[in-house]
Amino acid sequence: MNTVQAVATIACIQDQVSIERLYSYLSVLQEDYPKFREWYFEKVVPETVSGQRKILVASYEGKMAGVLILKDSIQKKICTLRVWPEFRKMGIGHQLMTRAVYELNDERPLITVADDHVQEFSKLFLEYGFQCSQAYFGLYRKGHWEYVYNSTL
Repeated sequence: MNTVQAVATIACIQDQVSIERLYSYLSVLQEDYPKFREWYFEKVVPETVSGQRKILVASYEGKMAGVLILKDSIQKKICTLRVWPEFRKMGIGHQLMTRAVYELNDERPLITVADDHVQEFSKLFLEYGFQCSQAYFGLYRKGHWEYVYNSTL
């Protein structure tokens, strides 16, 4: 188990070119969320450019280590929290979560997690006091539960 506690650089990206390029790193999420591509290009890109969403990228030793997509409106939501596998267990997820709480000015923002990823988030959610408030079967993927934390959809 890697016990290194990395200090990532976290930067907000705002220009459309960088936001669109980021999709090549995030396209793997299409497997877990079949409509991820459409959501990203039809919602995230325009709403980030207009200021309704924020995308933050974590870098470690010059390499992209993780990403955070936030929705800061009436609903305070962590839309995407992803740390690349080679950078997990280094504290980068914790740094991204801390930044999400700060950016959204909400100690327990809404986040949803698929049943097959709950274990990956369990330690982080326990540390931040996140509570499961709802569960939906088939919300994003057939045959899978999606768990809602800290609020309701």
